[in-house]
Amino acid sequence: MIKTYDYIVVGAGVIGCATAYYLQKHNPNARILLLEKNHRVGLGNTSKSAALYRTLFSSPINHQLAASSIAFYQT
Repeated sequence: MIKTYDYIVVGAGVIGCATAYYLQKHNPNARILLLEKNHRVGLGNTSKSAALYRTLFSSPINHQLAASSIAFYQT
């Protein structure tokens, strides 16, 4: 028997899980397959991310927010 899905999301990190969540939220009857190569979710780039400990943003507002976050955590 061949299984069919409406959506296939590759990667179960923060972005993949959020994508699957909102797809399901906005379409409760959708069949979604969430694939992850690791044995648990969030072990890829999500686990290695420094989150807001970066200032590589093109938006001046995002750059200021990130810089203030870094300053906050340093103190």
